[in-house]
Amino acid sequence: VTVALSAAITALITCVVESDSIWLKYLSSSKPAIAATLGAFLALSLAFRTNVCYQRWWEGRCLWGKLIYASIHCAQQSQSWIKNREKRERFQNAVITFAWACKAQLRGRGLHDELEEGKKL
Repeated sequence: VTVALSAAITALITCVVESDSIWLKYLSSSKPAIAATLGAFLALSLAFRTNVCYQRWWEGRCLWGKLIYASIHCAQQSQSWIKNREKRERFQNAVITFAWACKAQLRGRGLHDELEEGKKL
């Protein structure tokens, strides 16, 4: 829905700006209420889009926090679960590497990309 609304607003603005100023002449010669209505509509649609973007960011932040918490908890619990030190450290390293790999995947890169820090792991 927001993509369609954004596309419609973009198309409207493009038509107004690039159509030999017919719409601009009409708006300037018409009552100020029309321009105010269009301005209010544009302001509300931008506020709605900003709100949706913030909600998506916040949801991603919460999910990332849950992933990190689960990784820490899993690594801590491995102290009790796994008695063999070598296997326990290997498991903890795998948990840490999983979190780093998820970060790289979300950025559209691989763990061994030069912009990521995966080579140090």
